[in-house]
Amino acid sequence: MIISVAHQKGGVGKSTAVFNLAIELGKDYDVEVIDLDVQRTITATQKIRSNDDSLKPLKINYLNNESEFESFFKNQKQDTIYIFD
Repeated sequence: MIISVAHQKGGVGKSTAVFNLAIELGKDYDVEVIDLDVQRTITATQKIRSNDDSLKPLKINYLNNESEFESFFKNQKQDTIYIFD
């Protein structure tokens, strides 16, 4: 399954929504976040979160170019929820 949280304007809460979706869905499912945000907000939040050993880290992936984007869609796992930020 692919979930995309998108908006053309910055500062509307996209990364916050993605982060919270990933945390909650990650309790019951295999979840991977695809961080396409140029500010890499999810990545920064993950670094802060990683300071607490009791919290499960998020799986975060970056797609830096068109080739990586195409490859991602060819190799995605059927039992994983992908959330695009």
